[in-house]
Amino acid sequence: MDNSNVKEKADEIYNLLGPGVSVDPMEEFINQTLGGVSKQLKTVIIAIGIIVGFMSILITVLYLKLRLARGMSEIALLKALGFSNRDINQQYLVKIGLISILGVLVGLLFTILLGNQFVNFALGISGLGIKKVELIINPLINYIICPLLILIIILSVTNHIMKTIQGFNIMAVINE
Repeated sequence: MDNSNVKEKADEIYNLLGPGVSVDPMEEFINQTLGGVSKQLKTVIIAIGIIVGFMSILITVLYLKLRLARGMSEIALLKALGFSNRDINQQYLVKIGLISILGVLVGLLFTILLGNQFVNFALGISGLGIKKVELIINPLINYIICPLLILIIILSVTNHIMKTIQGFNIMAVINE
């Protein structure tokens, strides 16, 4: 049903009921009553998405830097045995990729089981006057696009950080 038909129906019902009664289309009514909260939630969702992206980058960089610092001798040994930088890079991509997939799956499970309760708790203590909200999810975004974006970010950062192993001096590491 397009918006012109909705407005026409609202006007028709208003004419039937007479003066003193307000008849508004549902979408307009929702915008009037929850418009501010809806806009705030959209802003919060965008902010959370940006924070998740940066946190994924930060955690991946810190983890890989620590892992590379601790595994420098292992990488030097692999290079000495004839493994190419590409082989070592792929090994780390697979390890980080599997851990990331597991983390995303656990996050999805947490969201499915406790997402609504967490949001209702947060809104309850925020003082907005909202006690219960039933979140309507978009399965395409929640279960495919967001997890894929997180995995792409993590694997891209991993690939970028792993390019630093090209500068490892095998002899200096082995001599230590």
